[in-house]
Amino acid sequence: MAKFYVKDKYRTNPLSLKPGGHTVSVEFENGDVLSYNKIKSPKAYIKSLNNDEVRGKIVRVVVDGEPLLDW
Repeated sequence: MAKFYVKDKYRTNPLSLKPGGHTVSVEFENGDVLSYNKIKSPKAYIKSLNNDEVRGKIVRVVVDGEPLLDW
């Protein structure tokens, strides 16, 4: 199990480089957690996770410390 904070150089949305926003953490079934800060639209980001390839491997999604109950 490892927890990673994704650095700016790996971000694809230019808005993620600007200060402010939310922190979204994604926990995978292998125990790894990827945390993304400066997320301006958590709903849009979470929607992008909702594909069969990734979703089946995600155990939990947390926004600003609050787990999403409907994940």
